[in-house]
Amino acid sequence: MILQIMKNLPLVSFCISTYKRPQFLKTAIEAILKQKYNNFEIVISEDDSEKTAEKVAESFKSKRIFYYKNKNHLGMTKSYNKAISLAKGEFITVLADDDPPTHDMLEVFTDALKQYPHAKAFFGGSYVNITSRNIEKVTKLPQGFHSLINKNQRYESLRLLKPKAFFRKFFKQEIFPHYQWTTALIAKDIVGKIKGVPDYDSAHFIDYAYLLKIANLTDFVIINKELGVFALHELSYGKKKDTLKEYEKGVVGFDKIISNLAKKFDCEKEYQKFLTDYVIMFLINRLRHYRVYKYKVDPKSLFKVYDDISKELTFFSKRATELYLKLNFHYIYDFISLIRENYGFVKLRIKNMTLK
Repeated sequence: MILQIMKNLPLVSFCISTYKRPQFLKTAIEAILKQKYNNFEIVISEDDSEKTAEKVAESFKSKRIFYYKNKNHLGMTKSYNKAISLAKGEFITVLADDDPPTHDMLEVFTDALKQYPHAKAFFGGSYVNITSRNIEKVTKLPQGFHSLINKNQRYESLRLLKPKAFFRKFFKQEIFPHYQWTTALIAKDIVGKIKGVPDYDSAHFIDYAYLLKIANLTDFVIINKELGVFALHELSYGKKKDTLKEYEKGVVGFDKIISNLAKKFDCEKEYQKFLTDYVIMFLINRLRHYRVYKYKVDPKSLFKVYDDISKELTFFSKRATELYLKLNFHYIYDFISLIRENYGFVKLRIKNMTLK
C-alpha cells in the first residue's frame, strides 16, 4: 500500500463492463464516488457501439474515471478483461454496472487490510435487492433489500480461509448464502496469474470460476459484512426467454475448470452436489419466471437442458428424477418449502399460546 502511494497510483481499481444500461451505470458510479476512502479509480469498458455510457462517464467530470470504448463488440467476459488490463490499482474489484458497492465498501476493506496487510484476496457479503412485484413472485422474496451474510458468524467479523477450507465451505455454501463476486477485492498480480475472468464462451458461472481460481492460489480474508448490492430487476430476467444453450455451455465450461480443483482439494462430492443443486434451482426459477411473464413453456423443455448437461457431466444423471418431479409438481414443492420455512415460527407461536 505504501508503494502505491509513493507511485501516486490507486489502491483499488473498480473494473466495470457495461452495455446499454446508462442509468444503472450512473447509479453504480455515484455509489463508488460516495466512498470515504478515495484512493481509487473507476475503469469503464463499454461494449456498446452507440456509446450510451460515454455521456454518463463524462457527466461526473471526475479525474478518477477512465472510460474506454471497445473498437469491436467483445462480449461480457472479454470486456471485463479489457477493463482489468487497463487498471492501475494494487487491488481489483470486478463490478457489474447494475450491482453498486455499499458506500462504506472501501472503508471496511482498508480496515481489513490493516489487520491482514499481506493478504491478497478479500471477500465480503452482499444485499439482494428485489425491485419489482414480478421478481418477488419469481424469487419468493419480498420487494426490498435482504442481507446475505453468514448468520452463524459475528457481524463484521474477519476470518482467514486457506484454499482447501475455502473450497469446501464454498461448495457447502458456508461462507455466505449467496456469492457476489463484485464484493471481492483481489490483488492485481493474482488476477494476472489467472489471466482475468475465465472465458469459455458463456457468461454463466464466470463469477464463481473467477473466485475459485483465485482461491486455488491464495488465502481469502472473509469479511462478514455487506459490501455490495446484488440487484434483481426486469433486465436481469428480461422480456424474452433465456438462451438455454448458452447456459448449458456455461455449466460444462465451469466444470472443465473447477472439477480438477475440487479433486485437488478432496471435495468432489461437495462440488458435484453444489453444481447440481445450483442447476436444479436455476431451472425451477426459470419455470417460475416463464409463468410469471406468461411465456408458454413445457417443463419437459427445461428437463431437456438438464438431460443434455447429463450427457457431458454424468454425475447429473443421479438426480434427474428429482428434477423431473420438481418441474412437473413445483407448486407442491413450493408449498412444502413454505411449510418448512415457517415450521419453527408456527411451533413457537403454538408454544406461547399453550403457556398463556
